[in-house]
Amino acid sequence: VLKETIAKLHNVHVVMEGKIIHLEKTIVKKGASIGSNATILCGIEIGENAIVGAGSVVTKNVPANTTVYGNPAKPKV
Repeated sequence: VLKETIAKLHNVHVVMEGKIIHLEKTIVKKGASIGSNATILCGIEIGENAIVGAGSVVTKNVPANTTVYGNPAKPKV
């Protein structure tokens, strides 16, 4: 669980076969919780107080105060 600090992965540049590929920032906002072994794709934003279930694959932004899980991660119904 992240406290006051917002986790932000910096812009990443990957070089593949002589080409530079720019990957977008992934942002995890205040109070969000990410379960173990979850995979979050580049450019995704996890909203405040959102919960990502263990082992989930997050392919879309997660709104604030939402619980998602599964592959692909979807909101709890």
